[in-house]
Amino acid sequence: MFHLCMEEAKRDGDEDMTVVIYTTTDDFDVYDPEAKDNITKTHQQIQHTEKTWNESRQDCRQREADLVIINSTEEQKFIAKQLDWRRAWIGLTDRDTEGVWKWVDNTPLTTAYWDEGQPNNEHNQEDCAEIMGFPETKPWNDRNCSDSKLWVCEKCFCCE
Repeated sequence: MFHLCMEEAKRDGDEDMTVVIYTTTDDFDVYDPEAKDNITKTHQQIQHTEKTWNESRQDCRQREADLVIINSTEEQKFIAKQLDWRRAWIGLTDRDTEGVWKWVDNTPLTTAYWDEGQPNNEHNQEDCAEIMGFPETKPWNDRNCSDSKLWVCEKCFCCE
């Protein structure tokens, strides 16, 4: 059985924005709410307050979610578009080993969308990744994890 939580993005003033993205369990992503075969539903929420990377991740975990893992160009562009020129934390860090970027589920980064010259580990203090709301570019940047940013939580629901 397949259930929808929400069919489109919702913006209500300063309230949280909820985005539901549909992805297949194959090697490609689909953003078609009508497609019901072999679908995994990903519920993403962009928070409208600012917190550090650790605080952001803690907030996501309290929601039984985690910081977003970006799996495709389409998903990356979709999230960047929802941010509308703002910046937000994503679930990517190289805290364990400098230059070795891993997602919050401990999988290695295989496809990256770094902005030109990034990641640059400016002042040896940039170990967390943000996405910038510029959908037509490569919008990732490394930042100091103690900076305060918006963040994107992601919760996956498997559908039969």
